[in-house]
Amino acid sequence: MLRKSMMIVSVLLLVLASFAGSTLAQDNLDPLQGEVDAGNLPPLEERLPANPLVVEAGVLLTEEDLPDWTPGTHGGTLQTAFTSAFGLSGELYVMNIEPLIAAPGIDVEGFYGNIAESFEVNDDATVFTFTLREGLKWSDGEPVTTEDVAFVFEDLHNNADYAPFPNKFKSAAGTPATFEVIDDNTFSLTFDMPSGGILRDLAITGWASYNDIIKPKHYLAQFHPTYADADELSAALEAEGLTAEDWPTLFNNTDCLQNQIMQEKCIGFPQLTPWLVTEVSESGTIMQRNPYYWKVDSEGKQLPYLDRLVAQVFGDGELVNLGVLSGDIDFLYGTDYTNYPLYRENEESGGFVTIPLILHADPTALYIQTCNADPAYLTVADDVRFRQAVSHAIDREEIIDVMYLGLGELPTWIPSEFDPDLSEQLLDEMGMDQFDGEGMRLAPDGSPFTLFIEAAPVRTDMIPVGELIIDHLSFVGIRAELRQQDPNVMNERILNNETQSSIYWIQSYQWAPGFNQEYVGSDVWCSSWREWLDTGGESGTEPPAEFKRLYEILNERKSTLPYSEEDLALVDELFQIHYDNMWVLPMIQNVLRPTIFNADFGNVATAGTQMGASRAGEQLYYMTPQS
Repeated sequence: MLRKSMMIVSVLLLVLASFAGSTLAQDNLDPLQGEVDAGNLPPLEERLPANPLVVEAGVLLTEEDLPDWTPGTHGGTLQTAFTSAFGLSGELYVMNIEPLIAAPGIDVEGFYGNIAESFEVNDDATVFTFTLREGLKWSDGEPVTTEDVAFVFEDLHNNADYAPFPNKFKSAAGTPATFEVIDDNTFSLTFDMPSGGILRDLAITGWASYNDIIKPKHYLAQFHPTYADADELSAALEAEGLTAEDWPTLFNNTDCLQNQIMQEKCIGFPQLTPWLVTEVSESGTIMQRNPYYWKVDSEGKQLPYLDRLVAQVFGDGELVNLGVLSGDIDFLYGTDYTNYPLYRENEESGGFVTIPLILHADPTALYIQTCNADPAYLTVADDVRFRQAVSHAIDREEIIDVMYLGLGELPTWIPSEFDPDLSEQLLDEMGMDQFDGEGMRLAPDGSPFTLFIEAAPVRTDMIPVGELIIDHLSFVGIRAELRQQDPNVMNERILNNETQSSIYWIQSYQWAPGFNQEYVGSDVWCSSWREWLDTGGESGTEPPAEFKRLYEILNERKSTLPYSEEDLALVDELFQIHYDNMWVLPMIQNVLRPTIFNADFGNVATAGTQMGASRAGEQLYYMTPQS
């Protein structure tokens, strides 16, 4: 069986390699007609499902974000950049996300069938029925059926030897969903109580793709003891230095998940994405179009329009800038805000456009870690007046202007007005009205006080923003010190309740109906509180009642349908708790991030979110015919 699967992979790679340099007719419905004529591929009608997803205006992006959608033409290469070999290009990663169901952009309103042709929800949101597209095929031409879904639920999710049943498919009561095959294309998930939040989880939570609900059984079964030839599986395990009990490790080492699509192990792996990785090297990653991709445009042309995606290693940020200015980069969203004027000045000579699109996260927030284990620190930080004072001491307009070139707004989900007088009043009221010889405030018990702010330079704005916060706090008499940390070290310190405060990003408030894990503890904010709740108090640190209510809201939202009155009421309550307690202090909201597109691209978003525009990459095309 192993040999047969490798033969399938080899044939697929030969097909991909043969069409990589072919010249294609621009007005043909099939971008691979040359390969069909050569006998290397079946005709388009045999590669598409009976009812492919038709992409037109308003499907992948709202018409507000892309008002001039047009059918495109096939051909060409998109090149992007990243700074380290064998890494993950955010651009290529997002362009290949394919969930079971979806909504325009990154929203959770207006769901439509994506990989699933359709879905139904019963009246009390306990039964969810999904119908796959009839004739849908994996990238190696094998059919996709409910057998591939049953493989996931029956042989993986419900197999304790593999892993615990995932919380994603549990009800708010913690009960696993019941999976049922109805026919070759239809299956259902039944919960013991209303579970409308599963739609959000299937569509967007964690940048959902299809991997945790559909896997290519015909390929992966050879690594599962229920189906594999015992001798072949034993030999494969032995070759990796694994025992029979370690089969899940071998299985996972072979499986290709969404965040692994640029790894060498994914070459030839059956997928449902628009493009497939065909080369991974020190110089970058190359992806080619999927011959069996299941979307077409309104004229019947198979998507994606672009033949290839190339993520080239440029070494560092300055070399990336040079690549943009010289026209060697066609799409880039991982740019510094400070580059915006430089890019705008050189658009014409570089053959690109710079479009400010909304970042899905507030890029810098100050987390006050009130789960810290130091009682002296907690006598200060646990007083909400201190957190209010810190917020009002920060001049966010200066941060927005200096760091983000004015491309953003003041946060609205916490009191964010710059009011140093109010800040000083609050500090005085809580007993920090005594000062040391340097004019810095003492703790209420008269001892010296310093607020240590930790930041990891995972992005270039975090340290400078931290330095500005330090300056702002000093004006109201709060001594603060910025400590630059390795991100792994900082996360470990947060887990151990050793960090007083830290700077990191947080999901944007404007995306409130979407997933909101970051607002209920995370690996950067009081993770020990979240651990206590996740384990029923067996480990971690018990949080205060207000935080427990946040966790309850998160769980209750598993029951409510996205954008329902009940769901929106829970979202409002969640943010009211944050408004009142101010554990997390964002610096900016609705920040616009400069995004680079080749000036010859059609179907480029002019508004909306950067991630939404990236997820719609299959509809990008060159307006000038490519060969």
